[in-house]
Amino acid sequence: MRNQLYIRLNAGFSEWLRILNFDQTSQRDMPVMLKAFLIFLEENDCNSITGITESHLENYLQVLSEQPCKTKPGTLSLNYIRKNLQVIRKFARYLAESGQESFPVKVKIKGKATNIKSILTKKEVAKLYEATTETVLGLRDRALLTLYYGCGLRKSEGLSLNTEDILLEKELVLVRKGKGYKARYVPLTGGNKKDLEYYLNFSRPYLLCGKKEPALLLNANGKG
Repeated sequence: MRNQLYIRLNAGFSEWLRILNFDQTSQRDMPVMLKAFLIFLEENDCNSITGITESHLENYLQVLSEQPCKTKPGTLSLNYIRKNLQVIRKFARYLAESGQESFPVKVKIKGKATNIKSILTKKEVAKLYEATTETVLGLRDRALLTLYYGCGLRKSEGLSLNTEDILLEKELVLVRKGKGYKARYVPLTGGNKKDLEYYLNFSRPYLLCGKKEPALLLNANGKG
């Protein structure tokens, strides 16, 4: 990408995501997706934001739909194309909120996503709990189940938790980066409190092995 305006805007968009506390995956992936769109514009002689038209958007989505997938046979998934469109919408929002020239994003993607997430039944969740052991990693796995099924946290919410966010005395979990990037408290009672207390007291210290790590959830190497 050679267009200095686009280079500056992509950097500004990346900083905007950081300031708004988007999760780390979004901060990493969204600027990459935006850069691909800006390169497409550049290659199609659109060198200013005011020059972006609905045709540019439609043509870009068409290019994505024909692009081969790098991880499996076939073209890019509909979900991935939707994510790219969401990034373009967020980019337009960033421009408007920062007082810069923006552009309308009215184009829509037709079709339904194919990889719909399945929801586990209560019996299936119970089997997952039964499969955990009283080992260091078993207690960690039970804490994972407690956060995601017992407390109903999203994946990104659980991964962004630090130990200071588990308020055992108040029986609360502080989710700092919830939906809409708003903080909220989640009740922590009964077995859920007990599972996290056991993890914090009898599993996490062994995983740390004397290291310092603020993240609540650790892997076998003591890293968050």
